[in-house]
Amino acid sequence: MEKKQYIAALEIGSSKISGVIALKEYPEGNISILAVEEVPTSESVRYGCIKNVEEAKHCIAEVLHRLENRMNGAKINSIYMNLAGRSIRNVTTQVNRHLDVETAITQETINSLLQEGRQVSMKGFDVLDVVPRRFMVDNVEVKKPVGTFGSDISATLNTIVGKSIIKTNLHRVIDPNIKVNDIIITPLAVGNSILSFDERQLGCMLIDFGAETTTISIYKNDALIYLATLPLGGRNITRDIMSLNLLEDKAEELKLSIGNAMANDNASNSIQVEGITVADVSKYVVARSGEIAANINEQLNYAEIKADELGSGIVLIGGGSHLNGFIELLEKTTKLKVRRGGYPSHVNILDTKAQNSNSYIQAVSIAVQAAESIAPDSNCLTQIEKKAEPVQSTTKPALEVSTEDTEKKKEKTKGKLSKLLTGFKNIFQEGEDDGDDNY
Repeated sequence: MEKKQYIAALEIGSSKISGVIALKEYPEGNISILAVEEVPTSESVRYGCIKNVEEAKHCIAEVLHRLENRMNGAKINSIYMNLAGRSIRNVTTQVNRHLDVETAITQETINSLLQEGRQVSMKGFDVLDVVPRRFMVDNVEVKKPVGTFGSDISATLNTIVGKSIIKTNLHRVIDPNIKVNDIIITPLAVGNSILSFDERQLGCMLIDFGAETTTISIYKNDALIYLATLPLGGRNITRDIMSLNLLEDKAEELKLSIGNAMANDNASNSIQVEGITVADVSKYVVARSGEIAANINEQLNYAEIKADELGSGIVLIGGGSHLNGFIELLEKTTKLKVRRGGYPSHVNILDTKAQNSNSYIQAVSIAVQAAESIAPDSNCLTQIEKKAEPVQSTTKPALEVSTEDTEKKKEKTKGKLSKLLTGFKNIFQEGEDDGDDNY
């Protein structure tokens, strides 16, 4: 049986708010990205967190309006949203359960362990999710504990936490007529969507180098083992360049056009762009890029993992990934191979705007994650049936004539006929009287 579900997803970032309409088709379950739209956030979002609710609400309303226009006026009735920000991190939690006798491990047992992992208490922080990292049954590691038997089971869990205000403000910026189906943690969605099983299994560091934050997720043995968000991003470099007496737009342009994260002793002082030399820009780009790369590398120590344990190296996404020389700098600093990430290979990107840019990876990943969990009877779009336009008749309407006018016309016509008959009668009589035989 053929069936279609439409999914609406929002990704709120420090530089822009992006919206996506995705289509999930049955029975195959294929996912296609039909439309993407974005609106700059200005100062309403800082470090991935909503700071000005009214401005953010206006930006979101504009994104949703554009998406609805792309879908022939269909209305968005529900939505999936992302959750990100510099306060998001993982807390490693160990949960143990001793059973009196050898017992079958069920899904209820696992759910109970996960629920216990949610009991982490941190002032000012909410538990956002609990992600299993490792299960042990009778001191033996098992990938899938459900269905095994044992008397002791323990779980190492990643309890994902974030500042309480992040989630609170997400609900404040959405029209109350639009239902929030779920709030999806961005780095988890991206890791599940764009990293292959082999990359997560062999070990991989996923880096989202954004405008004001850089999020690091580290995977090993197909499990998330570390998550942290640094309050550093591409805008830090741009603002350093602004000290050359430049506005932000111009500083951003120079950063991307002539800036390079790799130090170059031969950077020219003679080549000028509006009076600014390549060397002037490079000294700021090199210094701040080096700081960001060093902080990224330090996360390996915090995660208690060595670089040579990450067989799949680094996957880099985000606007900062386009900075000239940053991939080379990251490889030099971490001693790991770095590649730039792309859209999930199993997703069909139909919107040419997304085809020509990787800047929607996060928003697309939110939509993909939503497509995997959407309820069978759910649909984020309401199709609006267009009302039939009145058909204009091509026949001229008859003129309305009063009864009095009709009677007058009848009398006038009757009078004319009477005179005409009298005339004919006189003619015939005259012919008889004259005895005209010439006929």
